[in-house]
Amino acid sequence: IKLSGTQYVEKGTTIDLNCTATDIDYRPKGVDWFKDGTRVKAGGRTLVTEYLVSETNVLHSRLEIERVGMEDAGTYVCRFSQHHVESMKVIVLN
Repeated sequence: IKLSGTQYVEKGTTIDLNCTATDIDYRPKGVDWFKDGTRVKAGGRTLVTEYLVSETNVLHSRLEIERVGMEDAGTYVCRFSQHHVESMKVIVLN
């Protein structure tokens, strides 16, 4: 599993995180996103999109948060199973 995206983001812009799960031997059900231990839900300023490349069983998930505020800073986690977890700290610049 690999997590990439905007680690440093300016206030008022967009956080854009991408999670890719590869080399898996089963079809994943989906990705869960967390911020500081709390599940991130889509809606409002938050958009979660995902798609599965069935031929290769590669799952892509994208988390976007628009109009970022200081409260959006924190540790974001991408998880699609207990054993496939990756995290990234996002810092909001004022």
